[in-house]
Amino acid sequence: RLDDARAAYEAVAAGAVEADHKAYGAVLVANFERRVGGDVVGAYDKALANGAAPAPTRAHLARYHCVVRNDVAAARAVLDQALEAEPEHAGLWQARARVEAHRVADDKAAAVFARVAEVYDRALGPESTVPVQERGPLWQQYKAVADDLCGDAAKLLEIARGYAKWRSRADVEAQPLGPIPAKRK
Repeated sequence: RLDDARAAYEAVAAGAVEADHKAYGAVLVANFERRVGGDVVGAYDKALANGAAPAPTRAHLARYHCVVRNDVAAARAVLDQALEAEPEHAGLWQARARVEAHRVADDKAAAVFARVAEVYDRALGPESTVPVQERGPLWQQYKAVADDLCGDAAKLLEIARGYAKWRSRADVEAQPLGPIPAKRK
């Protein structure tokens, strides 16, 4: 029976054609392996070898390392490798910040926020390769984490100003302004 269930999950994953669907299939197989005590990391590795989308697959693998195995170092390593390959993927930055926030029960809020802020500052900073239109969820999560964990009013103000600059830039890129009329004499 267990082999039948495994075969069914693997068939669903194998039937996927698009890379994103293969990633979702990998999550199904990995969750099954986790429940039966199988090789979860091997399931993700196999999915990556079969052409699953690397970003969501690695984000889920990092979540497994972080939440199930409580191995933050392994989760960081997986996401650092993924971000090296795809630094423009907003979801990977979100997953990386989530890994850092996972330490909130073990460390002081200020120390956890400093690590999370470092991730978001890299993801949203001037050297960021994340497309401007995809930065919205990153800003929203950054503001939410800051509201919960940050006791520094200056940092909160800096985040609010950064968000306002991004919002203005994103609005202009989404709907460019018309020509500026000439001054009347």
